[in-house]
Amino acid sequence: LPPKPPGDLIWIHGFHLLVLPSMLCRKVGRLAKIGLFLHTPFPSSEIFRTLWCREELLRGMLNADQIGFHLYEYARHFLTCCRRLLGLSYAMTPDTVGGHIMTVDTNGRNVTITSIHAGVDEPLINKVLGHAETGESVRAIREQFPGKIVMTAIDRLENLKGAPLKLLGLERFLDKRPQYRGKVVLLQIGISAFEREDDYLMTKEEVQRLTQRLNKKYPGSVDFREVSEAEMRLPQRIAVLRAADVCIVTSLRDGLNRLPLEFAVAHHRDAYARGVQNMADAEEGIEGAIRVRPGVCILSEFASSARVMRGSIHVNPWRISEIAAAYERALEMDTEE
Repeated sequence: LPPKPPGDLIWIHGFHLLVLPSMLCRKVGRLAKIGLFLHTPFPSSEIFRTLWCREELLRGMLNADQIGFHLYEYARHFLTCCRRLLGLSYAMTPDTVGGHIMTVDTNGRNVTITSIHAGVDEPLINKVLGHAETGESVRAIREQFPGKIVMTAIDRLENLKGAPLKLLGLERFLDKRPQYRGKVVLLQIGISAFEREDDYLMTKEEVQRLTQRLNKKYPGSVDFREVSEAEMRLPQRIAVLRAADVCIVTSLRDGLNRLPLEFAVAHHRDAYARGVQNMADAEEGIEGAIRVRPGVCILSEFASSARVMRGSIHVNPWRISEIAAAYERALEMDTEE
């Protein structure tokens, strides 16, 4: 790697590269500014301290000039590790614009710590929503489930995404609310995760087993489809989210899940104005009309986006009765709410 002139910026992403800032400093010294951003939750000090290379990882990270996390919760875990394992102090220090920033003092340097949750490209999503192909896909999905409220979930087939829990919640909901049997359908899209090996195979088997059990008990209540990641890119994903009345995320732990944010944009007032007209058309029996309600999102409290989506229905995915209650609240919420 050639030396970088002063003023250059090197931006590192991902937990796989925690020691890279140290390696870069050996190559280029302090001539370049180094940023490190983690897209996954940082563990608590009680978990992190069990790693044999814990000090090396922390020192590698601290050779960056700025370290970013999605949530302050993750940054707090990192700061606690720095204090307990390396004996370092941290504080709010004045910045260059009259405010204050969180910094860690290490070897006479102040390393900046930031908490910035990733967002979505709203203009791009609105552009996708305006494509004729998207409208056709939305209509095709709705026509597959005529007269039904469509709930959707798009999850990678791995244990941490909690797909089986939402199915157990749906079963509990239909057990207790017979008036919704045959009137709702959960479109569960599973993205293949072959690299997870046994985790993927066990999760897929569990989802298939629960799907069969639910459809035997309440026919047509679940439509499970497995697709590759290439088959669920942004255009395909937005069409599914736009067609759905309810989006469900029951992940057990998520560093970043932008699906709820995409769902919110897909059902934003500007975006669903056409849907409101379609609702009126459907009520009047106009041929070809699709019925799409303003979207409701059921969101696991363990997903990072739960901190920024305060209007969603938050659930503890480990509590099946809470998921079942969230289904009921989402379906009985009036249009204005």
